[in-house]
Amino acid sequence: MDRARHLNHSSFEIPLYGRVFITLAIALASQLSFAFGAAITPAGSFWGKSSTKLGFSILNYSGEKTKSLGGKKGFGGEVITERGRKTFSLLGKVRGEYSATSAYFDDGGTERSLNYELIHGEAAVGFKVGLFPGSMITPYITGAGLVGFASLSFTSTSLAELKNSEKALSLGYEVGAGIEMEFKRNKGQKFLLWGEIQSRTSSAKLAGQSQFGLDALRMALGVGW
Repeated sequence: MDRARHLNHSSFEIPLYGRVFITLAIALASQLSFAFGAAITPAGSFWGKSSTKLGFSILNYSGEKTKSLGGKKGFGGEVITERGRKTFSLLGKVRGEYSATSAYFDDGGTERSLNYELIHGEAAVGFKVGLFPGSMITPYITGAGLVGFASLSFTSTSLAELKNSEKALSLGYEVGAGIEMEFKRNKGQKFLLWGEIQSRTSSAKLAGQSQFGLDALRMALGVGW
């Protein structure tokens, strides 16, 4: 009975390289589906209007001491594809973030201040709802599900139980609110300026924690077309 239970459990375990492949595949598929759909859909239909955005962001991490990066900062960039109308559209994101400083971690039951480096990539699929859409300025809210891949490493060589470097799949969601300014150009083209505040709830199996917190408040600015 124990052996059968063990076999059943191990049959559902996805190896690390498999999780990396799934994360990259979702990210690529989300962007290709939006781009392909925009290319084949008539311009006058509901899904015909598409836009691409580039953004830079600053992150303020939150969470419990030793179980997250609470109080630390990071920075990142993202590529966003949207398709729909000003009132409602679907969106896909691919982005990365980086943070490197010192924080407190639980190393074998001892609280230690360690220098760390976090590299985190994410793919997101969600929606955007325009509030009181105008001809030029449109406030909006967003929501999205997240899947990512995080790499956490430490510079210290005298760790008790923590690993010097580890990688894990991250899962979560986010909600956001922002303002978009649209400038019309020749031949119906447009240029966008946008700013957004995003609240992310996410975690990964890192630093000896089954759910190491990657929660963050992200402030993003960018351009689009």
